[in-house]
Amino acid sequence: MDTAARIIFGAFMAFLLLGAILIFPSIAGFWGSGYQIVSAVIVIVTWGVLTGLLIRAAMLAFPIAVNNGGDFDRMLTWASRLFLIIAIHSVVTGLGLAFLAFVGCGCFWLPNLYHWVGLISAVLGFLMYFLLPWIAGTDESRSHKLFTKIFVPALVVTIWGLAWLIPFLILRGNINVEDYKWKGVGPAPVYKLPVPGGERSWVIQGNNSGSNHSGVQQYAWDFRRPCGSPVLAARSGTIVTDPNKTRDNLTEMGSDKPNNFITIQHDGTDKTFGRYLHIETGSIVKRSGHVNQGDVIAKVGSVGKSLTGHIHFVVEDSSGNSLAIKFSDVSDDDGIPRTFHSYKSGNSYVP
Repeated sequence: MDTAARIIFGAFMAFLLLGAILIFPSIAGFWGSGYQIVSAVIVIVTWGVLTGLLIRAAMLAFPIAVNNGGDFDRMLTWASRLFLIIAIHSVVTGLGLAFLAFVGCGCFWLPNLYHWVGLISAVLGFLMYFLLPWIAGTDESRSHKLFTKIFVPALVVTIWGLAWLIPFLILRGNINVEDYKWKGVGPAPVYKLPVPGGERSWVIQGNNSGSNHSGVQQYAWDFRRPCGSPVLAARSGTIVTDPNKTRDNLTEMGSDKPNNFITIQHDGTDKTFGRYLHIETGSIVKRSGHVNQGDVIAKVGSVGKSLTGHIHFVVEDSSGNSLAIKFSDVSDDDGIPRTFHSYKSGNSYVP
């Protein structure tokens, strides 16, 4: 019994560590948007309660692990119920609360923390719950129904997989490399990622996706970035002063809300425009004149039809149709950023 108690006690300690990893960093969520604040409060409260229960369960297991004293059956009852509760709540944390923390602006890394620590905790929780009969070595603890043993893990794996697969299938797009070959006169214009050099950006949505990157916007990208971080000019040009093309006075986020953006008419003879959408309120660095590639032009926001902090970047012709371009600093994927991939910027940037 002491060996079983040591294993169970060790599992309690592991869950206490995972709980601490979730609870203390959640304080950073209070400086985020309302959605992230709500998710942070839920994590702190619920995992705080679980921490209290884990401490109580560990107190039951400790004397058995040390000197084979205490109530073994009571400890098993606590362990079985607690492992299952933690496993189920870890799924809620890793999917539901992670997504809630993802919405709007706030602590950039907190959704990832919830997602991956939730996954680890869910796997460990279900593993301990279903291995408990073999660890304890008692007939009484072998009472889990076959339906629960098979269906619950399969359901969790399916839900977790679909949480990634469905958005990917919707947003992945359809890339035809031939469309991106330069067809103009002279050398092709040089574009670089609109984020500081040396930093990586994750592509939420690429070209030709089944969502809102279709039609005249089929060659647009969404680069996820921390709100307030710099937006760099992807190509040199002149800021368009028309208030319908460049503005940053709006504050609201929603599917029916108008957008903030800055538009740059590119240097050269191709008469194209670079547009940067969802920028932070009041963040445009200058409202007229020339900018060089790599100059800071604004800050990342989540204004308008936006789910989270990101930059929607697109190159358009004079009629507003998006154009297929490549980025010279994207060495992979033929210079064409793809959905759910991460890319390191080679754009110049001087803070």
